[in-house]
Amino acid sequence: MQHYYSKQELCNAVYGFVSQQEKPVSRLDICRGIGRKKSPHIIDMIEELVRGGWLIKEPYSTGKKQLIYGYRVGK
Repeated sequence: MQHYYSKQELCNAVYGFVSQQEKPVSRLDICRGIGRKKSPHIIDMIEELVRGGWLIKEPYSTGKKQLIYGYRVGK
């Protein structure tokens, strides 16, 4: 049975995962890192953390001529 995160637990899980990474990570990486499928409410939480300054969103290249956004710790 899958544990359902409260809003605060989701916030802590996302921030905690990103803070442990050495380089910026994608939204998909974050979702996989916290054991969840990519979904609108998780994306909303990531963007809420960006708006609050807790995460920094920056573009980076995947090496396949594709530009995506990565997230790293802000505060």
